[in-house]
Amino acid sequence: MYSYGYHIMGNKESDALVRGIIGHALLRDYFLGLKEGHTVAVMRENLLHKILPTVETFGVYDPTELASQLIKLFLDYFKVNAERDESLEILEVEKEYRIPLGNDYEAHMFIDLILRRPGVPGIEVWDHKFVYDFSDDDVKDLLPQLPRYLGSLRADGYNVTRAAYHELRYRVTNDSKVDPSLRFRLSPLEISQKRVETTMLEWIDLAEEIRDHRSLSPEDWSQKARRSANQMNCRSCAFRMICKEELNDRDVNLTLQYSYRPKIQREANS
Repeated sequence: MYSYGYHIMGNKESDALVRGIIGHALLRDYFLGLKEGHTVAVMRENLLHKILPTVETFGVYDPTELASQLIKLFLDYFKVNAERDESLEILEVEKEYRIPLGNDYEAHMFIDLILRRPGVPGIEVWDHKFVYDFSDDDVKDLLPQLPRYLGSLRADGYNVTRAAYHELRYRVTNDSKVDPSLRFRLSPLEISQKRVETTMLEWIDLAEEIRDHRSLSPEDWSQKARRSANQMNCRSCAFRMICKEELNDRDVNLTLQYSYRPKIQREANS
């Protein structure tokens, strides 16, 4: 069973959001099953029939189409990765961490997978990504997520030596129809100890900045907030309607009432 929460969202959930939530839930149960000694064939049978009923619990426009895409993606995944995955030594699945970043605040994270691979020394951490296309290597090298994971796990006593993005590409191409392995990529990153230390210090600095803002009144906090306004950010932002109303000094209550709903807790993949 996979529980999750989210902040104020639109009345219709995006396919990307739901795909990521359900995809992570499936991978969570899949690797837990492998850890318990089940085969890929058993987990495939257990998980695929849950996809459509779970998608139907969300507010997507076409649940049947999204469920069909997810089923095809995971059919290809099991076909391509069964042998590899059955050889893994699964140590932890979605391990929860609360990392103190000061006297009165902490960072909360779930690490998708901690494992050992045959012939690869040390312990690895994987982060699952459901992507339209594989990310550029330069972009992945700059993202702070995996260095944060390494810093947190090493502080907890894990001898983690490798970290990778485990990417599942949901876009179907003519090439991937012939060769489904083209839909999946394990992208290990070279992360130095200096990189880990720098990322953790930047994280702490950011947490302290947020703490200082929280000590302000809502009005003063709003005055200090800065919009990161560019086409890429605004196009994908779920809160752009609220942002536009506030920018023009309009009442946002009607927008909140009719276009958004509060954070809830739900269960998926049960």
